[in-house]
Amino acid sequence: MALHFSNASRIYDLARHCVRFWGNDSAFEITFYLNEEALSKISPYADRDEASLLHVFDVNRARIEKAASVAYSHSLQRQSYHRLSASDLLLEAIMARSDKHGNREAKKPKKVKPKEAMPVSTFASIQKKELEATNLKKK
Repeated sequence: MALHFSNASRIYDLARHCVRFWGNDSAFEITFYLNEEALSKISPYADRDEASLLHVFDVNRARIEKAASVAYSHSLQRQSYHRLSASDLLLEAIMARSDKHGNREAKKPKKVKPKEAMPVSTFASIQKKELEATNLKKK
């Protein structure tokens, strides 16, 4: 099933030094813990107090939720909680970049035939037309 984040709540957990948020997989509620280190990697100049860390989370919520979805989908056992780290956010960013650019190995550039090659400049274009015109007159 797909993971949904319909609950917009999030809290800073002082004991675990992380932001806690929730997602739903069908009828199951999954708790996610995003540690301070990951939040400081997202925004290295932010303070490490509750308000600042929650602000970093809010600003980057879509990215964090996507990373949580990726981590959850790759887990072998479905658990009621997941701890997310900076490496989970990095993995999500790499996967998003590869999705955006596609598989570069599969998409090889088309070879342009010499007749289809575009002239380099306007002057070259004029010269080419004149050459073609003289070749037609000779025939």
